[in-house]
Amino acid sequence: MDLNTITIADFKALFRRDFPYLPSYDAAKLYNAGNRVYYAVTELFYDCLANGTTGVTPGTDTAKWAVVDDSTDNYVQDSDITRAFGEAQVNFNQSLFSGDDTIKLCYLYLTAHYLAVDMRNALAGVAGIGAFPLMSRTVGNVSESYGIPAAYLANPIYAIYAQTGYGMKYLSLVLPLLVGNVNVACGATQP
Repeated sequence: MDLNTITIADFKALFRRDFPYLPSYDAAKLYNAGNRVYYAVTELFYDCLANGTTGVTPGTDTAKWAVVDDSTDNYVQDSDITRAFGEAQVNFNQSLFSGDDTIKLCYLYLTAHYLAVDMRNALAGVAGIGAFPLMSRTVGNVSESYGIPAAYLANPIYAIYAQTGYGMKYLSLVLPLLVGNVNVACGATQP
């Protein structure tokens, strides 16, 4: 399967509730009070004020739309997903999988992992620091710890995937394919 045939729409369909995607205005879509849209023509965000609004361009009817303060940086954009696709391709070995549907599913989970890491890094900016998965932390009388299996911690790649739920899901799909079975048969050969 050509990984370049997997689209941003495929990603958004699988993870439709997982990420805050940029809500670009669509003239054919029905909007209700409280829905927020980004209108690229004006580069502004608008909140819908009336239920059943359709075909009314934001900024043209103040009874239907109100300008609100928001930033595109608060949302996952198509360019973010495209970057995560590229990062996932670096570490994705599609020859491990059989069938296009399995390849696509695993590739999308790996992409979601990289997107989640990228979004965390973006929020931290230059002040961000790299960290391995949390083992134990105590603040006052509250503590938290995670029991990550030693096999994951011993492998640098697995430890990185253990940082997000998407990476863990990817591992759950790929690890069974990394284990091979060996059988021994007794016998001899004739000279």
